[in-house]
Amino acid sequence: MKTKTLHEIFTEIQEAPTRAERQEILKENDSFSLRTILQLNFHEDVQLDLPDGKPPYTCDEEPYGKPEQKIKQLGKCVKGNSVNMIKKEKIFIEILESLTEEDANIVCLAKDGKIMKEYSRVSESLIKSIFPTFIK
Repeated sequence: MKTKTLHEIFTEIQEAPTRAERQEILKENDSFSLRTILQLNFHEDVQLDLPDGKPPYTCDEEPYGKPEQKIKQLGKCVKGNSVNMIKKEKIFIEILESLTEEDANIVCLAKDGKIMKEYSRVSESLIKSIFPTFIK
């Protein structure tokens, strides 16, 4: 079975008519990438050391690499590590450029804690019902 993109998962959640269906979508698509993005958006102790907003980047028409491996690179951009700011920004842009445009947009929204602006049904209470330790 093909792994869904973040955009596909969030769109399914947004379109699901019931909370139970949204919860099931989260359970069925549980992955490192999804958990990382949700923690980045909802957990106050998980923050990237990057400026707000979208950096200048250009998504590749044909995304390369495995998204799971690219999302792992976000760990190099967190506050409090020894990587300098310019390197963090470069890593972040490289991550975005390796993803689909839609997934890159979701990563930018999560970085700023704004996923609910585009995906209102990906709510704090929904996430807490499935991943209770992700919200703090």
